[in-house]
Amino acid sequence: MLYEGRQNPIQDNKRFENALQALANIFGEEWLSDAKGTNPLQIVWNRLDWLASEELINLGAGASLIHIPPSWLNTIVKTIKTGDALNRQGALFELFMAGVLHNPPRQQVIFPRSNMPGYDLTLCYPDQAQMRLSLKNYNSSAHYQSVVRECKKIEEWIQKNATYPLTVLINMSGQYPTESDWKQLTEQLGDFVSRGFGRHTAGDWSIELAPPPSTTLLQSKLSYILLISVPFHQNEEHNLLSKLDEACANLAKHGHAQSNNLINVVLVHIPAEASLQSCKDWALKYLAEHPDAPIAGVAFYQPAVTSEILVELSQITHVFGDVFRPIYQDNWSSSSVHSTVLTLQIGVMSNEATKLVLRRNEQQMIVIENQYVFQAGHIYPVHEFKEGQNLSISITTLNGIHTHHIVNLLGKELELSGTVPPKLELQLI
Repeated sequence: MLYEGRQNPIQDNKRFENALQALANIFGEEWLSDAKGTNPLQIVWNRLDWLASEELINLGAGASLIHIPPSWLNTIVKTIKTGDALNRQGALFELFMAGVLHNPPRQQVIFPRSNMPGYDLTLCYPDQAQMRLSLKNYNSSAHYQSVVRECKKIEEWIQKNATYPLTVLINMSGQYPTESDWKQLTEQLGDFVSRGFGRHTAGDWSIELAPPPSTTLLQSKLSYILLISVPFHQNEEHNLLSKLDEACANLAKHGHAQSNNLINVVLVHIPAEASLQSCKDWALKYLAEHPDAPIAGVAFYQPAVTSEILVELSQITHVFGDVFRPIYQDNWSSSSVHSTVLTLQIGVMSNEATKLVLRRNEQQMIVIENQYVFQAGHIYPVHEFKEGQNLSISITTLNGIHTHHIVNLLGKELELSGTVPPKLELQLI
C-alpha cells in the first residue's frame, strides 16, 4: 500500500491511499518514487512526515474526484515534470485548483478547449452562471529573496563567531534596507555580540540579544535563534499589478467579454510572506483605476504552515479572499450565492489572513505586519535520564528553528530523532 510507513494526519487509510493512488496514476509511481529525483513532487513523495502527507493528500484527493480531459492533463504533467520552476509551480497550482474547486452540484469545474486561450478554468453554477478563472502565481519576489540571502550571511556569521547561547532579534524600522544598511549591520554586530545580552541600535536597525528559551543546553554545540524583520519593498505592489495586467491583456486579446451571468476573475496564488490585506487593497485600487479592464474581481489563495501560539501544533492553513467591482459584489463575492468554495481534504480553511506573531513569553506577543521575516536557529536542550524513569519528549519543528533533543543516558549524550519535516514550508500547493 502506498500509505504504509507515512505519517497519516487524516487517520483514514482508505482516503489517504486513494489520494496517493490518484497521483501515482497521473505521474507514474516509478517516476514519483525515484529517490534520486530532484523534482519537488518527487522529493515530497519520498518524505514520510506529516507535512508531506498533507500536501500529497490535498493535491491527490481533489484530482481523484474530477474527470480531467487527457489533453489538458498531459500538458500539466509534462510541465510539472520537465518545466522550469515558475511554469512547474503554475501547473501544480492549476492541477490543485481544478480538484478543490470542483464541488458539484454547487459548483463544477469545466476545462477550456485547447482552442480557447485566455483563461484556465470555468466554474459553473446550478443557475447556469459561470465564472472564468485566470490563474496566476504571485511568487516570492526578488526583494524577498535578497533579504533571505543577507539574513543567511548573518546566520553564518553567528554560527562561526558566537561563543555563547543566544537569541538575536533584529528589526529595520525605516524602509526596505539598502546595501549600505546591511553593511552597517554586519560591521557592528560583532561588537554587540561581544558585549553580551542587551539592546543596541545601528542606524535604523534595532538589535536585541537575549538568552535562548531552554535553560539546560548542550555545551559542545552552539544554540541560537535568529529572527530578522524588515519592511516590504515598495515594488511589491507593482509585482501583483503586473499579474493583473497580464491576465487582463490575455482575456481582452481573446475576446472574453462579460455579462451579468458570465464574469472573468483572476485567481492569484500568493506566498506565505505576502500581506493578504495589502494585496486586496492593491487589487481594489487596480479595479478602480481600470474601469474597462475585462475582470469583475480578483481572488487570492494563500496557503501557509501555521503554528498555534500556546501549543506545539502546526498545520496547513488555507486562506481564501476576494474583492469585486461594486456592480458584481452582491452576486459574486464570498458572501453571495455564487461565492467560491474550496473543498479541502485536510487543513484549516479561513477567510482571514494568518498573523506573524513574535512571542516573547505567554504574556507578551507582538504581531508583525507588512514585513519580510527570516527565522532560523538550532537549539540543543539536554534531558537528564535516570534509571527506571520514563522519558517522554515531543519532537517538533518551528519555522526555520531546529530543536535537537539530547538525552544524557548513563554518561552518554544521545540525540533523539523523529520523522519531522526538514522545514515548515510548502512545496506543492
